[in-house]
Amino acid sequence: HVVFTPAVMQKYDRAFSFLWKLRRVSHGLAASWNQHMVLQRHLVCSRDSLHWSPELKLEVKQTLHRCTCLRNEMHHFVQNVQAYVLEVLDTSWAKLQSGWQKSTDLDQVISQHDRYLACVEEGAFLARGSEAILSGVTTLLGLALEFCSLQEQACASSFEAAEAMQAMEAEDVESVFQAVRSRPFARSLAECRAQLDHLASTFTMKLQLFLRALEDQPERHSEISILSFLLCRLDFNAYYEQ
Repeated sequence: HVVFTPAVMQKYDRAFSFLWKLRRVSHGLAASWNQHMVLQRHLVCSRDSLHWSPELKLEVKQTLHRCTCLRNEMHHFVQNVQAYVLEVLDTSWAKLQSGWQKSTDLDQVISQHDRYLACVEEGAFLARGSEAILSGVTTLLGLALEFCSLQEQACASSFEAAEAMQAMEAEDVESVFQAVRSRPFARSLAECRAQLDHLASTFTMKLQLFLRALEDQPERHSEISILSFLLCRLDFNAYYEQ
């Protein structure tokens, strides 16, 4: 308990909570991609037996395309934040190991660990003065989780649409499609696309605010060059400055 005091463990809890949330979002986006690929394979393999109405086919195509674009944008953000955090943690851990090997008494051990913990807090955006960055990251991760739930709904509606169209006779497509349009999955697809558009605009706006917060960070810690590199990677082509 000399090194790992209750105050120190509380800091570790905060850092682990952030890292687990980051990992949860990364896993959720990967699962969303897998779900989309399963649906895409189903649509391709059964396309000869699917008597799509042009309107419904376009609706499904546009909704899934919107999902793909937004998921890729969110994946880009999450992967780069993960890369930044892991780079800070790996470097800090290496310094801690080197520092402990050179330590000759308990005070030096505690001092080296305190430096390491400070780097962990900076890497997880938990250091004092990083409140705006942490708030921005947390908001963006929350939007990514909201997207995962929304895409699951869109894929479920697309599966229902495919099954309904597969059961139709080819010569009855136009007549039956009018009834299909009134079914819940047709309304759900339209609602999903509207919500995806709103979610995409919100994500872009919040990411722009996050990038500004990164730019406004004062040069007060050793990871400033890495933080600047994160800013560069997130907007390497100045897309979000438009």
